[in-house]
Amino acid sequence: MDYLDKERSIMGILSTFCVAVPSLILERLTSAKDNELARIWTAGENYFWIGCGLLLVSAALFYKQRSLLAFYYGRIAFSGSPPSFAHRPNLQHWQWRDWADAWTTWIPYHIAFWTAMAGGYELILGCLPQARLFLGHYAIILFGVIITVSIFVNKDRPILFRCNPWIECIRERLSGK
Repeated sequence: MDYLDKERSIMGILSTFCVAVPSLILERLTSAKDNELARIWTAGENYFWIGCGLLLVSAALFYKQRSLLAFYYGRIAFSGSPPSFAHRPNLQHWQWRDWADAWTTWIPYHIAFWTAMAGGYELILGCLPQARLFLGHYAIILFGVIITVSIFVNKDRPILFRCNPWIECIRERLSGK
């Protein structure tokens, strides 16, 4: 339980960071007048918008991961409660723990991490005009490939055969079990 609580805290810190950085960057660069920051903003405005947008998407995904961990934290805590309160009498504590640690549970985190990396890359390109000549937006395609591979190519944990516990909860509630 402490592990899930610490991971939830980490996801909260990461999501806050991914909101604060774009806010600070956009505030500083857009308010600059006739100085070096204004020239950087003018030269790399599109890169900054893309980078900040990617960081905001990353913040949302980190928050989604935090919500998912909170769901599992609550379900593990309720697994020791009477069945009428837990709404899932057929799942034991260890089953919820296994789902919380499953590969599929951590998909939003992996996507958020690589999206944040892509956002940071775009922000660096916005600051370094020389790098834009060689790299451009091609790394975004590379990050997309990395995300796809990290999610779908894992022979030990097949994603396509895993059930979502929220869907299972809804099915049981509708069937009256």
